[in-house]
Amino acid sequence: MATRKKLVILLGIMAILVVISTIIIHLSKDDRRYVKDSGENQGKIQVVTTFYPMYIIGLNVADHMDNVEVTNLTDMNTGCVHDYQLTTDNMKLLSDADVIIVNGGGLEGFLDEVISIYPNLWVIDSSKGISMLAYDGHEEGESHETIEDHDGNHEEAGEENEEHHEHGDYNPHIWLDPQAYVKQIGNVRDGLTAYIQDRNAANQLTENTTKELTTEIEQNAAAYIEKVLNLDRRISEIHPQSNLRNGEESADEGVAIFHDSFAYLAERLGLKVAYAVEIDSESALSASDIAQIIDLVKEGKIHYLFAENLYGDMITARIKGETGVEVTLMDPIVTGDGSKDSYINAMEKNIELLKTMFE
Repeated sequence: MATRKKLVILLGIMAILVVISTIIIHLSKDDRRYVKDSGENQGKIQVVTTFYPMYIIGLNVADHMDNVEVTNLTDMNTGCVHDYQLTTDNMKLLSDADVIIVNGGGLEGFLDEVISIYPNLWVIDSSKGISMLAYDGHEEGESHETIEDHDGNHEEAGEENEEHHEHGDYNPHIWLDPQAYVKQIGNVRDGLTAYIQDRNAANQLTENTTKELTTEIEQNAAAYIEKVLNLDRRISEIHPQSNLRNGEESADEGVAIFHDSFAYLAERLGLKVAYAVEIDSESALSASDIAQIIDLVKEGKIHYLFAENLYGDMITARIKGETGVEVTLMDPIVTGDGSKDSYINAMEKNIELLKTMFE
């Protein structure tokens, strides 16, 4: 009987020790998390970007700034985010964020959800004021405007209820036109400096810190803009020459594109988009699409084809085999290695391909 009583006491002591150990481990984890948040990241402005092109802008505008941390919401290989579904990890990241940088123009379909859950999140719409190409049935060149409140939250101005395209009425894939990209950089610069000044007005930042941060942001943005303008100058030196069709020079230089962002690059080159279709890993180009493109080539309405380098093999062989027209495989710069110069490097390669094509 005594032995059994001792055993019960021993088991009780062991159970108590297990509970105490669990509590200690849990508290230790909480302490480590607290130390990380209050030490390493304390005072940092947490900036979240929605996808790759915005992340590269964020890295450059906040370059060498210890007080600003830039994190991308999506994986570097996600690509365009028009159909993206937010994950639990995304929501956790956003809960700690101060600022979110978006492409805008309706590309981020999840943005309304984010704003509704995190109404105090400062939203920077990089497409603000940029003239966008319309999908069929709308006037081209309409300026994309937004209305921002004091927290940076925004709503579209002049939106129509009718939906024409899965992305909206206007093409938001603007970053491959360096001139539009420069405006995006400027919008990010202005949005970040406005946020910092708002923090200062709320007595969360000193005058010296505010001045220091805004100066760094403006200098970084200016340096990055100059790099992009150098790319634009190189594009200005490219002059597509009209192909000869049946002995007559074509009046319109037509192009077929296989990524919406190439529409802006085509416009920058003075080319007319005669056919546009989006392809990805889950939706191969249909036989009817290929047949229609081949017909347009034979009719002289398409002289060039721009396809995404990742999926170009899906269309190259048949079109080239039946028409002799080369398909130029270019980088839409929606994925990459995450380096701050990746946009510049990718565009330089695109420009070299274009120069070769138009020689």
